[in-house]
Amino acid sequence: MTKCTISDKYSKFEDREEKRRLDTLVLELTDERKALERVMHHFSYLKKETEKLDEKHYRIILEYDRDDETEILIRILSFGPMVRVVSPQSFINKLKNRINKQISCEF
Repeated sequence: MTKCTISDKYSKFEDREEKRRLDTLVLELTDERKALERVMHHFSYLKKETEKLDEKHYRIILEYDRDDETEILIRILSFGPMVRVVSPQSFINKLKNRINKQISCEF
């Protein structure tokens, strides 16, 4: 019988965390219709930094798992013109592709 110590359990957890594929998303937000509050709520489970740029504008940096990218993309789109993705360019391109597909469906 093999003994498993607490440190062994934590190291297994840390190994699993390292295997996650994390990416960073930079947003600029206009705080109208409680957009800041809604963004904080929608992304409450993510690591984030928020910087106030002026009375109505904020820069938000989100760290997310790439496996959740589609969900993040859908949530970003739900904010419409209140949120603008600044970087990375690859995420911006995915947003543009998604919008173009929706336009082409002629809804």
